[in-house]
Amino acid sequence: MPIYNAINTLKSTAPLTLQQASTFMGQLTPKVQMQIIAAIYIGRDHIHSNTWSEDVMLSTDYIDHIPPKDYAQIVYEKNSA
Repeated sequence: MPIYNAINTLKSTAPLTLQQASTFMGQLTPKVQMQIIAAIYIGRDHIHSNTWSEDVMLSTDYIDHIPPKDYAQIVYEKNSA
């Protein structure tokens, strides 16, 4: 599933249970999973900004410290807030 489809699916199915988040993430390629998690964190850091911070990478490198096994939990927590 392309990233834009994944984002639209995520937005249209909110809020998700942990099981639903796990199922959703399981349908995505590892690359798209990383893009979703990076978008969550980059978006969080820029939520009240009008421009991108110059010192922040707009990359999946931003989330290198997060193990893939935690992705569904992150989607669940951020999507249900």
